[in-house]
Amino acid sequence: MPALLLALSLTAAVPVLPADYAPVRDQGNKASLLVYSVWSVATLATGVAGIFTTHDPLWQGAHVGHLIWGGTNTVIAAICLVNAFKGDPKTDPESLLQDGKNAQLAYTINALFDVATTVVSVVMLKELPDARWQGFAMASLVQS
Repeated sequence: MPALLLALSLTAAVPVLPADYAPVRDQGNKASLLVYSVWSVATLATGVAGIFTTHDPLWQGAHVGHLIWGGTNTVIAAICLVNAFKGDPKTDPESLLQDGKNAQLAYTINALFDVATTVVSVVMLKELPDARWQGFAMASLVQS
């Protein structure tokens, strides 16, 4: 609930945009997106390599989690990379403000999914004794 209230208050705020806002925002977003992309591909590669190299049920479950989360994050990263580098810089203050509001909403939704994933993973660790589920839950905790 606090995250939702924070998102609503930030969305309702009308900031004064400095003249250099767009380049600073774009450079920061692109740098963050590149780090996220590397993390996504590394997680996916870990899952691919790991699933074929272990016979331990705990690690098999972890690598299934790596495959699922790495694949999901890689798809998200690819979509975001296309949008970030498409080359149509916006200079209209209204468009910039709307982009900021959209980003805040996306970050809030992502944070809520991370909290939900953490809760589900902790419950899985506590309630599901199967080693594969335990490994999957541990990999999910790392991702969330």
